[in-house]
Order: sequence, then C-alpha cells, then structure tokens
Amino acid sequence: MSAAATPPAAGTDPDQLHVYECRGPRLPRTEPKHPGLLGLWMEPPYYYLFFREPAADAVTGWLLGEPGHRLERCYTLPYSAWRENIGTTERIGPFVIGASAECPDAIPAGTLTIVLSRGLAFGSGLHPSTRGCLLALAEIHRRRPLTTAVDLGTGSGILALAARRLGAHRVTALDCNLLAVREALANARVNGLEAGWLALVASGLDALRPSPGEVLLMNLEWP
Repeated sequence: MSAAATPPAAGTDPDQLHVYECRGPRLPRTEPKHPGLLGLWMEPPYYYLFFREPAADAVTGWLLGEPGHRLERCYTLPYSAWRENIGTTERIGPFVIGASAECPDAIPAGTLTIVLSRGLAFGSGLHPSTRGCLLALAEIHRRRPLTTAVDLGTGSGILALAARRLGAHRVTALDCNLLAVREALANARVNGLEAGWLALVASGLDALRPSPGEVLLMNLEWP
C-alpha cells in the first residue's frame, strides 16, 4: 500500500492528548471526521486516535463504519508526556536542531539548522539512535557528497531533513503511518526543503522500485 501525503493544517499544541485505543483486523479505511483530530497512529492490530479534545461520540460513529474494529480503552495524558522535549536547541555534529522558537538567530558558520514541530511522530534528535544516525550521515557525506536518500520509517522526517541540508537534491520520506508522513512533510515546508521531497505512505518497500536512492536511512526497526 502506498499513497502520497499532504500536511495537516497548522495549529497550536494542545495541553492534553485524548487518546482512543482501538483494535481491528485490518487497517482502517477512513479517519473520524472531527475538528480536534490530530492523527491516527497505527500499530496493528491496535490503532490509536489522537484528539486535542474529548471525542467519544465521533469515535463511536467512526467505529460503526469500520466493521470488526472496537474501542479498547481511552485515556488522557499531557501532550509533553507523549512528545520528546525539543524545547532546547541541540547541537549534533554539523546540525543544530530545535523548535522554531528556540533556534538562535545567529547560527555559527558551517552549521546546518533543522527546525522541528512539536508533533506526535518520533524523531527529535534526543534519542541516542537518532543522534548516531545523524553523525553517521554527516560522515558519509564528508566522504562522498549525497545526491539522493531514502528515509524508511521517517517519523518527524529528521533524517530526511538532514540529508537535504547536507545537499541531497532528492529525498523520499516513507512511513507506514500517515500521521508521521504528514508531519515530516510539514517539517520539510517549515525548513524550506519541500522541493525534491517525496512523501509516501507505504507498508512495503515495493513503493521504492525501481531505484530507491543512493543512501537508505533507517532508525530503529522497519515493519
């Protein structure tokens, strides 16, 4: 399964996340129609609906159109408890990573800035595996300049953004979660790196044929 993705409309971060955990035998065909929906996170056979406000009626109505799916439980948690904190600017090799409000106006020469939204997808630069991938990517580029790259399981898009900042003229940001692909594309736009950016929702690598790219990036496991 593959599809192109478009980014969601911009909005302020909620204080609370209202999460509805559902279970079903297949990928949902639709998403609930509710203005407070932040996204659908898929971990088959579980599917997590994130809202900025309570939405029990919308979820109940949505489940009626998704045969075999049922609500397991719902809970509320602080938004900050889900998303990794990127409230401070992080320096990782040649990259400076942070939220837009925290990125300093004066960036040292030779430094590459990556601005990330406070979204729901994984990838802030704080996790050791992400830091390791960023450092490895910078070293690969030092040895041979990048031209194309594919980020498998893109999450926030941080590795694809790093490849573009290093000079890759084409990157493919691929994830099985539409929520992640939307966030990655939104981050590409915030950074002015949308040109040469292909966003794909895919559950298999066939979407990358015939020529996936020069460098394959994969942080943690790929489904």
